Amino acid sequence: MILYLDTLGAEAKIWLEDEPKVRTLGRKMSDELLGFVMDTLNGEEPSGIVVHRDKGSFTGARLGMALANTLAELYKIPIVGASGEGEDWRAVGRERLVAGENDGMVEPEYD
Repeated sequence: MILYLDTLGAEAKIWLEDEPKVRTLGRKMSDELLGFVMDTLNGEEPSGIVVHRDKGSFTGARLGMALANTLAELYKIPIVGASGEGEDWRAVGRERLVAGENDGMVEPEYD
């Protein structure tokens, strides 16, 4: 199971399958993101992580990527960052994981 994470806006979005879990966290992202992700995982360990790394909220991007990097280290699984419009970033990230790629650590994309 691949964990997909997008925290570039006020809504945090998590996919484990096709349907996203969405929660509007806004300024509460730093307090509630970890709980949201752990509740969504429900005790399961992902086999890889894909993080949306396009331009977006500075704070949301940093929080999401810090959490994703920490989870990748904790579970000893690969992590990749992916960019793209709509759902494209998820497909790009999945392809990278299937190809055996691992960024080791993902950082936000800035101008």
